[in-house]
Amino acid sequence: MAKGKPSGAAELEQLRESLKSRVRELDCLYSIADLVSKASTVAEVFETAVAFLPQGYRDPESLRARVLFQGRRFQSDGFPPEGRVQSAELTAGGKPAGAVEVCRAPGADGQGFSREEQAMLMAVAERLGQAVDLLLAQKEVRFKNALMAAQHEATLDGIVTLDAAGQALSFNKRFLDIWGVDAAALQAPGPEPMRQALRDKLVDAGSFDATVRRLRAQPRELGRGEIALADGRTLDFYTAPVLGSADQCYGRIWHFRDITELRRAQQAQKDAVAMATHELRTPLAVISNALYLIQEGTRPQECLAMAAANCERMRRLIDNYLDLARIESGRMEFRFAPVSLPALVERALSDNAACAGPDGASFALGESLPEAWVRADCERLTQVLANLLSNAAKFSPAGGRVEVSLARRGGRLRVAVSDQGPGVAPEFRAKVFEKFASRAAAHNKKGTGLGLSISKAIVQAHGGEMGFSDNPSGGATFFFELPESRPAGA
Repeated sequence: MAKGKPSGAAELEQLRESLKSRVRELDCLYSIADLVSKASTVAEVFETAVAFLPQGYRDPESLRARVLFQGRRFQSDGFPPEGRVQSAELTAGGKPAGAVEVCRAPGADGQGFSREEQAMLMAVAERLGQAVDLLLAQKEVRFKNALMAAQHEATLDGIVTLDAAGQALSFNKRFLDIWGVDAAALQAPGPEPMRQALRDKLVDAGSFDATVRRLRAQPRELGRGEIALADGRTLDFYTAPVLGSADQCYGRIWHFRDITELRRAQQAQKDAVAMATHELRTPLAVISNALYLIQEGTRPQECLAMAAANCERMRRLIDNYLDLARIESGRMEFRFAPVSLPALVERALSDNAACAGPDGASFALGESLPEAWVRADCERLTQVLANLLSNAAKFSPAGGRVEVSLARRGGRLRVAVSDQGPGVAPEFRAKVFEKFASRAAAHNKKGTGLGLSISKAIVQAHGGEMGFSDNPSGGATFFFELPESRPAGA
C-alpha cells in the first residue's frame, strides 16, 4: 500500500462521515423549509432558522446563528462577538436585504466550514428569502383584498355581481339597503328568487325586464339608465360585463345609486327659477303700469307709492336669493358683537309694526328679561326677527295678536313669536324649514318659501337652534335659542 493513501477501512469511514454530514445537512434544510412554510410572520421565519440552523453542522453545540434583515437582528442567545463566521446573502424581492450567519465559538474544534456546509447555508438563505417573499406577497394580497372589500362597502353604490346565468356571486350591504331586499333572496339557488324580489320593488317591472333581456342578448354591451321604485325613489344604474383574458363573458356587474334627492333638488331648482320669474314679473308689471299711469298724468302720488312698494318687494326677493346663494356656498359674512336681546326685540317690534297693516294683527311684547346678552350679528338677527314677525302677521286673522317673548332656558336665551293663525299643517311640519317649502301657498298667501330656511341657517351660524310648536289655544309659535354671552363688565 502506498504511503499516505488511506486504507479501505479509512475510506469507508470517511464516506460514512460524509454521508452522515450530508444527511444532517439535508435534514436541517428540510426541517427549516417545513417550519418556515408554516410561519405567519417574517420574525417567525427568522427565529425558526436561528433555532434550527446549527443542527445541520458538525459540533452544533459550539455554533450560534443569526439573521440580519433590513436593519433588524434575529440571533441565538450567546452569539459570540468573536469566532469563525460563515455568511450567506439574504435577498427579498430580488434585492439584497441582509445575511444569514453562523458563528463557531472561539476555542471549539478549530475547524473551518466545509463546502457542503457553505452550500447548505446558501440554500437556507435562499429558502428564507423565498419564505419572506411569500409572506410579503400574502400580506399585500390580504391588504388589497381588505382594501377592495372596504371600498366595496364604503361606496354610495349598491353593487351586485352576477354570473352568466344571473346568479348573484357577490353583493354589498348598500345594495340590500337601496333595494330593501333580504340577503336570502340573493343567496338562494338560481337567479329567480333575486329577480322576483327586485321586480316586487319596481313601478314598471316589464321595462326593466326588457333591459335585462337586451343585455343578456348582447353580453358585452354596457348599460345605463334610471328606474322608478314603488316607494317613490329613483335609482340610477350602470352595468358592465365581466370579461376574461380571452374576451369570454363570465357575467355582469351592476351598480345602483339612489338619486332621489338629486332629482328632487333639480326639480326644486327648476321650481325656484319658475317661482323667481313669477315673483319678479308681478312687481315689474305693477311698476310698469304705475309708470304708464304717471306718464298719462293719472294719480301720480298714488302710482309713485305703488311703484316704490313693489321696488321694495323686488329688493327683498333678490336679497333672499342672494342670501340663499351665500349660505349654500358658505360665504355669508357675520359681524359678531355683544347684542342686547331685549333692545333688539323692542326695536324689531317698532320697525315691523307696519307689517300688520291697519286692519291686521297687532304686535305686543310678552314676557321679557331686563338683561339678556348674546354675541351676534345684530343686522342678521334683526333679519330673523323680521321674518318671524312678517310670517306671524301674514297668518294671523284680522284683529289678531302676535306676541313676542324672551326667556332664559339654562345657559341659552329663547326668543319666541306666537300667532293666532291656523298653525302648521301636519303634512308640512317635516319640511317647514326647507328652502322653497312655502307654508303660505297652502293658505293662499304670498311667499317664496325662503325666509324660514334662511333664518334657520343664520341662527345655526350663531351656535343656536330654531324650531316651532303648536299653541294650545290655536296658532303656532316659532322660536330660536342662542347661547347667552354677557359682555365684559356687564
